[in-house]
Amino acid sequence: MKLAILLLILAVGMIPISSYADSGEIGYKLLPEKLLEYTDGTLQVFVEADGLMIPLGIVGLKATSTDSEIIKIIGIEPANEYITNIKIQALKPGEANIALAATGFFSQEIPIKVYDNNNFPTQIQMKITPNVFPVDGPKYGYIGVELLTTGGLPTKAESDTIIKFSTPNNDIIELEKDQVLIKKGEYFALNEFKVLSSGDAIIFAETEGMKKISMFTKIQKAAEPYKIQVYTFPSKFTSYSGASAYLIIQLQDNDGIPVIAEKDIHVSLTSTNPSTQVNTSNDFEEVLFQTKELIIEGGSYWAYTSFNPRPDLGGFTESDFQIYTISASADDYISSSTPITVIHERIGGGDTGQVKGGILLG
Repeated sequence: MKLAILLLILAVGMIPISSYADSGEIGYKLLPEKLLEYTDGTLQVFVEADGLMIPLGIVGLKATSTDSEIIKIIGIEPANEYITNIKIQALKPGEANIALAATGFFSQEIPIKVYDNNNFPTQIQMKITPNVFPVDGPKYGYIGVELLTTGGLPTKAESDTIIKFSTPNNDIIELEKDQVLIKKGEYFALNEFKVLSSGDAIIFAETEGMKKISMFTKIQKAAEPYKIQVYTFPSKFTSYSGASAYLIIQLQDNDGIPVIAEKDIHVSLTSTNPSTQVNTSNDFEEVLFQTKELIIEGGSYWAYTSFNPRPDLGGFTESDFQIYTISASADDYISSSTPITVIHERIGGGDTGQVKGGILLG
């Protein structure tokens, strides 16, 4: 179990930094967008980078209201593994901030205004969270719809109001419900949808007596061609250490973002040494793999195995170190390679001393 957890951490940690640049930022969306007095709302909180939600959870999120007479926090609960819902009550008109704090993120205050409720609903408004899905982003989205006055302020329903949803892009998204109910005395409702494939999808919302509205959501497509990216941990060794290391492969798009495999991918592993001082016959393998073929299973994006350099390599060379290239390849995918270094520490100094045992260097 500990090994599985370690490898999962390594696999996730090896996602290219460029794809998660500036990840230490808390993003949020208020549902409904405007709060009326004596109503409840939801503040959705997630990790955001470059304006996009990224698939990371926020651990230990703390939220406080700067004025609990205007806005009261009534609960914090996960919506899914990436989004946290902060349930709030709007008690009276005014302004207050919700202060957010979590380990690893900058704290921030979100200003929220509570409006009077004294108008008649004449239109609906729709919000989608997130409205842009990164390649490796969440597979579910949320739709918030609310009643507004002619002036654009939220207002309560005078009677039960049915909101109907539809989309012509059923190959891209799947709506959880084709209609939701805004009950009398309330002014918003939520729906969900499932991401099926990449592309732009339009969602329509309508109710009797009001203008039909629409909004797009974009599911980004992985950049082709795909490649098999290989990583090793550690990548430096000393002779005769005999310890095992780990090799991890990922299916990535051309921008280096992990991509879920649609089918099983069989990946071959090889090692090469450009030096001619070492026996290069098939019977002499400088790098010993637990297995030379890995399978990235459909529905996953990575696989791993263990390996170690041959423990007596130092006895076959006069060099102080050797660099080996480990490669991963599969049919119809771009292959990749990564170097490992074996350092030969010698007793007595010079080039003729004996190689002494060592440890993994990292």
